[in-house]
Parts: sequence; C-alpha cells; structure tokens
Amino acid sequence: MCVLEAPYRMVSTESSSRQYFSALSVLGVVVLVGVPVWWKTTEVYRCPLPYEEIVGLRAQQVPPVRALTVWVTQLSSSVRELDDMVQQMQRELVDGSVSASNVRIRTHYVVKPRQLGSTDKEKLMSALQSNTMEDFSAEVAKLLPSQLGHYTLVLVDSGLVENRPIGKELSHGYVSHYRHALVLNKNKDFSDSLPTALKIVRGIYGDRKQLEKTLKSTAGLQQERVDLESMRQLRAAQGYQISFTLLNPNPSEVETTWNIEEATQQVLMPFLEHPGVASLGKYSISSQVFYYTDVKFKSRKNKAGLGYHILSSQLPPMISSIESKLGSLVSQLPSLHFLVYIPKLSESPLSILPSSKSDQHTDTFLIPQWGGVVFYNHGNVTSDPDIVDVRMERVMPVFVKQLKLLLGIPSELPPISDVKLSNGPLGITDWQADHVLIAKMVESVSMASTTLISLVSLLDKVKNMVISDHIQAEVESSLNSIKQCYQMSAEGDLDAAYTLAKQAMDSAETAFFDPSILELLYFPDDQKFAIYIPLFLPISVPILFSSIAAIKWLKTLRTNSAQKLKSD
Repeated sequence: MCVLEAPYRMVSTESSSRQYFSALSVLGVVVLVGVPVWWKTTEVYRCPLPYEEIVGLRAQQVPPVRALTVWVTQLSSSVRELDDMVQQMQRELVDGSVSASNVRIRTHYVVKPRQLGSTDKEKLMSALQSNTMEDFSAEVAKLLPSQLGHYTLVLVDSGLVENRPIGKELSHGYVSHYRHALVLNKNKDFSDSLPTALKIVRGIYGDRKQLEKTLKSTAGLQQERVDLESMRQLRAAQGYQISFTLLNPNPSEVETTWNIEEATQQVLMPFLEHPGVASLGKYSISSQVFYYTDVKFKSRKNKAGLGYHILSSQLPPMISSIESKLGSLVSQLPSLHFLVYIPKLSESPLSILPSSKSDQHTDTFLIPQWGGVVFYNHGNVTSDPDIVDVRMERVMPVFVKQLKLLLGIPSELPPISDVKLSNGPLGITDWQADHVLIAKMVESVSMASTTLISLVSLLDKVKNMVISDHIQAEVESSLNSIKQCYQMSAEGDLDAAYTLAKQAMDSAETAFFDPSILELLYFPDDQKFAIYIPLFLPISVPILFSSIAAIKWLKTLRTNSAQKLKSD
C-alpha cells in the first residue's frame, strides 16, 4: 500500500501544481495584459484642450482696442509743416470707449503726417480743375490708396479752389465716399481747419453707433426701446444665399415675364462687388417662379373705392404660408428671400396699410433677417393687360435697398454741420462699409469665443464625448486666431483682424458641429454593462474561482514549508 500510495500522491501533487500554476498564469495574463488592453481599446479618445485659456475668454469676448489711423496731408502752393496740426489732433482725439454690460471696446486714434511726393502733388494740382468734386475725389483715391480703418484728411488751401467749380462744394469740408475727406484751410497754421477735421474724424470715421448696437446685441441686453436696425440685421456668417422668387397665384388670368438675369447683372452685382460688401462673405444667387401659390390673406377694398389693401398685421401669416413652399438650396449659408407677388385681377391694385386708421399705402415691405416682398400691380404694365412684364430695373433697386438694411448698411448719411457728404454711385461709402466690417469682426470674435466656451463646458460635463485630433486642431486654431485678432485690432491692421475673426468663427463652429464628437454620446454606462457582463462573466467566474484555489494552495504550501523548516 505504501509503495503504491507514494507514487500516486506524487502524481496527484504534480497534477495539482500544474493546475494551480496554470490558473495563476491565466490570472497574470488577464490582469497584466488583458485588462490594460481592454481598458486602452475601449476608452474614449480625448485630446487635451486649452481649457483655462478658453474659459479666460469670458472676461474679454471682443477685441479690447480698436485702433483707427488718420493720415493728414496738405495741398497748398507752399510747403508747411504738419507736425503741429498732427500733435493738436492727437491731443484732441482722446480715446473713447463703447461698452455694454461687461463688454467694452476702446477706440484709439493714431494721427500721422503724410507728405505728398512731387509727382503726386502735381497730379492733384491738375485735378483741382475738375468740374465736380466726385471727379477730384476719384483722383485723390487713386493717388492716396487706403485700407480698412485707415483714413486721409487732405487740407486744401482756399486760394487753390477759389473761382473753381469744386470750390462751390468745398465750403468747409467734404467727405468723399472713399476713405478720405477734404478740409478747406484759410490760415497758415491750419487753426481754422482743425475743428472741421476733428468733427469729421469723430462723427464719420470714428462713428460709434454701429459698434454700440453690435455690442448690445453681443451682450444680449434687453433694451427698453426696440432697436429696429439691430432686429433686422443679419448675423455674421461666411456668406449668404440670395433667392429671388416670382409668385403668380393665377397664371390662367395673367401671364408673367421677368428678366431677372439682366437686372441681377446690371443692378445687384455692382452692389455685391463693392469691396466692402464683397468682404462680408460669399454670395450665392438663385431665382425661381411659382404658379398657383395659395397666399393666405384677405384683402379689403380701399375707402376711396380704388384698389384693395391688406393690413400689416396680416403679413406674418402670409409669409408663413409662402415660406413653406419656397424651400431652400442645400447650403449652410443663411438664406435671404426676395419675392415679387403678382396680385390677382380681382384684388388689383393691392397695397399695404400699417393700420386701419392709416392712409399711407405702400407696395413693399421688409422682413427682418428674412428678406423682402414687392407687390407688383397690374397697373404697372403698358402692354396687353393679360400679360404682366415685370420691370425688374424698377424692382431690383428696391431689393438692393432692402438688402443694404439687412446687411446693416445705413440707408442715410449722418448729418454734420458745414460738411458735405457723398453717398457714392452705389449708395454706399467705403467708410460705411468699414463700420459694418468692424461690427461684423466684433460679432464674429464674440461668436467664436462663445462657441469655444460652450464646447469646453459641454466636454467637461459629458465625459464620453470624443475629442479627436481634428477637433483639437480646430479649437487651437480658433483660439490662436482670436488672440491674433485682438493684437491686429490694437495695432490698427483691421483688415487682418477681420480676416482672423472670420477664421476664428469658422474653426470654432467646425469643432462644435464635428460629427465625431457625438459618436459615443448615446452609449451610456448602463448599455456598457449590458454588453460586457454577458461577454466577460462566463470567462471571469472560472478564472476567479481557480485563482482563489491557487492562492489558497500557495498559502498551504508556504505553511507546510515553514513547518518543515521548523521541525528540521
């Protein structure tokens, strides 16, 4: 028995040892290799983001300084020093600030002298013989080019324009639709031209109204008085989708034709190609014609018995019924709709009344941040009454005026005493476009900052959101563009600041709306347990029990070895 028992126990002991060592080996592989690999392959990929810098944008979401550069030059028969004039203007032009809530921008003026070369001076002297001030201003713009935020004051001696055609238009000052102004000078020390020059710089080039409206909109303040201009202006965007639509509710009664292509090329495109308007973004233009469109409104007969009208209160349901049929092209750009509505014969001519007590009829109306509508009545035709030829050369200027208001371009020039202002051939000046561009720069930077703050706040709350390398790059690019925009704005390079602001907004929105950020958003922890428990539980239970048995065996083995050593 003993002979047989000893080998049997030896075999049993060796078999048990192999089982226990195998169990411990499996446990080691699972703990040292399996768990780290599983943890690494199932973790949410999150690149580090500059959280502190982005959160720091709350304190200053707009450029802190807006620097405007004013160049002063002279046009006289004798050469005089401009240093005293420049120094006086620099002292008078004290920095001012525009603020709304916790948002504040300081305007800093930089006044510099600009000496004319002999060739340029001769050309300007020759241009003084121009018949109109517009012709002379065009020559000045060629010889003294400028950029966004840079303006030129030309001090003209009164003796040079006396008894000349342009002298009648230059009583004290003349502000061109370019980025320069002419100031009449009668004294050798420029003392009489200083008040007019300061008036032009403060009231025209440094105008704060547009910027103040943008800051209030940015700060989200609720104004006591409704600001119609702020309500109707479009938000800053990379571009706009412009759509023209002709609505003919009953083509069986009236046939319509319109030459939209010619009107677009001759009237709309020159406006959109203006450097200031073109800088606001890209424009995509389309046109369409709708027939048998059911427009929901009820017209009423005028008191005089001639024609029909609808009240302004009926316009919202009318636009809602039309908008559902307009559709839009596949584009991420904001859409602008301009409609030409041909009234039915039974309700023509049709007009709009502000209220039942008013007698001021109109056939056009503007819809804030949406577009405009024109009622084209049949009385405008000069041919067969059954055929309406829409005279787009008359309608398109109305649409252009409405588009100006939607883009934030003022329809009227600011009044300044003793100073004549030129509106330009397109109804928009370079300095008006500058005000809009600066406001859009501020708005773009604010939107970019708000987007980045919202993004990092969301990512900090929801831990299973993916932060890919692409999102990290876009966030860092937007943050760097914001910093550089602040720097360029303070240095007076507003062209570069505007470009950087648009880049910052584009990168921030690209990061915020990246599809990969939502890959694991709808994969909560309870679903993870529902997937992993059926997979790992059948495997982990045998490993767990065998590991416990192996650990007990090791403890027993260690105890037996200690007792054996003690007995020896």
